[in-house]
Amino acid sequence: MTKKTKRKAFSFLRSYFDVLNEIPEDKDKLEFLLAVINKQFIDEDPNGLGFIANLSFESQRHSIESSVKGYKDKMKTDLLGNPLQGGSVGGCLAPSVQEEEKGKEKGKEELLKKFLKWGIDSGLDSDKVEDNFLNAWDYYEDLKWINKNGKPVTDIYRTIRTVWFKDLSKFKKELKIDNIVLQCAIAVPAEMERLCKKFNVNEQYLKELYASRR
Repeated sequence: MTKKTKRKAFSFLRSYFDVLNEIPEDKDKLEFLLAVINKQFIDEDPNGLGFIANLSFESQRHSIESSVKGYKDKMKTDLLGNPLQGGSVGGCLAPSVQEEEKGKEKGKEELLKKFLKWGIDSGLDSDKVEDNFLNAWDYYEDLKWINKNGKPVTDIYRTIRTVWFKDLSKFKKELKIDNIVLQCAIAVPAEMERLCKKFNVNEQYLKELYASRR
């Protein structure tokens, strides 16, 4: 049966993939995936999910619903193309609004690159940093860039850094590198360079990792 939707695509976050890989049974994996897809494309809340699939979906509900809301706010329609209150049929945006949206997307991409560079320099997991940044961006975008105190978010980078990355231990890379390999890298610059490229971290992070194990 064909399900009608006007939405062309959605971002399948790394966190969805990580949750999916934690589900042992294929039938539960399928239930989880269909629940995500149906919510993202037709705004259908899951019904009758098994325990594991439901638990998995609920763990991602905030980011999924933020994505759906973001589409509705941008297009001024629901996912079937029906105009929302104050919206226009088909979700057509005026040229000036389209340019504004393009500018926001460009700013989002540039800020993400800045966060990823900071994450690498800080020895953090790039995938975890990216997922958290995207969740933070969606959160403030839904609130029209007003924080919980009712004040406008003027310094986006600083706000996300201080509010969404308080505990950096949650974003640390989980590297499985033998101590002998680390010791060799510290003694041999070429090996250090190879490890840095392989694990996408800087030299200081590997030195600190080695020191913490001694």
